[in-house]
This record gives sequence, structure tokens and C-alpha cells, in this order.
Amino acid sequence: MLNKCILSWESGEKELLFSTLASEFIGGIIIFQKHIGPDISELLRDIKEISKNPGLVICVDQEGGAVRRFTDEDISVMGAREASTRQDTAQYGKSIQAMAHKLADYGINMILAPVVDIVLSEKNILYDRSYGSLNKIEIYADTFIKALVKHDITPCIKHFFGYGLSEPDPHHHVHHLPEDLDLNTVLAPFQKFAATGYKGAVMTAHTRYFDEIITYSRKWVYEVLRDELGFTGHLITDDLMMKSAGEEPLKDKINAAVDAGHDLCIVSGSLESALNRIL
Repeated sequence: MLNKCILSWESGEKELLFSTLASEFIGGIIIFQKHIGPDISELLRDIKEISKNPGLVICVDQEGGAVRRFTDEDISVMGAREASTRQDTAQYGKSIQAMAHKLADYGINMILAPVVDIVLSEKNILYDRSYGSLNKIEIYADTFIKALVKHDITPCIKHFFGYGLSEPDPHHHVHHLPEDLDLNTVLAPFQKFAATGYKGAVMTAHTRYFDEIITYSRKWVYEVLRDELGFTGHLITDDLMMKSAGEEPLKDKINAAVDAGHDLCIVSGSLESALNRIL
């Protein structure tokens, strides 16, 4: 089961991280700001060398604006909404390429971005993290994606689907979508990128639609994302520790997400706690 997990770790768990990577086939690790110090390049190099999985995913949330774990001044990137109103794609692409170049040098091989949700309300948690209209999403997200790919970093478009059309913060609240939702609106960005032959990853959302959480729905994850839209890259859950992911035991949530069609499941927080609940 650990081969389906992207795990994190807390302060004091470095030895446990290394021993787990060496003895278990772990799907990936996710980097947070608390992990980043002057020795980050050495740390990620050691992680790659010791990992039993030669294809270990090393990912980070680095959208730009307020959502950035690496805060180096020379790779500062505007948030999506600001960039789409203040920069042309050439300027934006240049800043993303500078970021991607440095993060690739550090050892990052996947960035959990860009956000392609259509967001209609300024009250929505994703408002500043989204580009705006479908046209801007196509243009600016594509610029972001191409800049990452140029530096051999896998992009991960997110979130499939619905965070942008309901206001509660899914980290702390159950996230419901109205049953009369206009599916054409929420699916449009993903249909557009599928049509372009996008080969990167897709992150799903813990949104409840007709009393079914998208994360655990084979219809939406496998039948729609994989079969109908034809995405071939990794299908990844949002963090299973979020409130909107449900209250079931972690092991059950991972099994349900994998059965739905996910390749990888993000589990943040204590590594020891995660291992105790998974193994």
C-alpha cells in the first residue's frame, strides 16, 4: 500500500524517513516549508539515493503568490490571478522557468500546480490561486505547464472537480456541490487540457456530489478522467488528512481512492502516525 502513498514527515522523523525509504517501496514524498533549509539539495539527493523506489515522486506545492514552500527571492512568482491581470505570458513564463530551473536543481520532480479550477466568487479560497476565465486558464496554465516540462518537472493540474464553485475551505470543512451544478463549467478546463494531449498528473478534489466524494468515485476518477478524457499521467488525491476527505480510517481511504483509479494518495503530517495507520 505504501507504493500508492506520497508521505511527509515531522521534525525528528528524519531517521524514520530514511529507514522507511530504504526498506519500503514508497510512492513519493511531499515537501513543506518546514523541510527546507540550506541543506535541501543534499537532503533530496540522499533521499533519492537511499530510496527503494528509483522513480520516487518528490513533489511540492509551488503555485506562486501565497502558495509557495520555497521562498527564495530569486524565484518569486506571482499568484495566478495577479499574473493573469498584470503579466503577459512571456513575462509569466520567464518567471516560472526560473523557478522550475532552481527547483529541478534542488531535486524536485513534480510541482502540484497549476490550479485550473474556474472560480466565480471572491470569497472562495482559490480565488487568488486561479487564473479567472476559461480562456485565461488555457493560456496561463499552459504557460506554467510548458515551463515545468522544459526542466523535466511533472506538472499536476488541479482540482478535479468543484472546489472553485463552493466556498467552504475543504481543509477544514466538508465540501458539498449543488446537485444542479453546471458540469460543463467545472469540467471544461480538464476537457481542454485533455484535448491538447496533456501528459502530466491530475489532482482530484474531496468534493461531495450527490453524496459521493469525487476522490472515492470510480465513475469520476477512472471512467471520466482516465477513460473518457484520456489522461495518461498520474492521478493523485488531494491530502487525505483534509476534513473534506472523510472520517474513515486512513487505510480505508487509501484503498477506496486506489479502487477509484488513483495512482498516488497524499498523506501529510507525522510519518510515524501514517505508518501506524497504514501498515
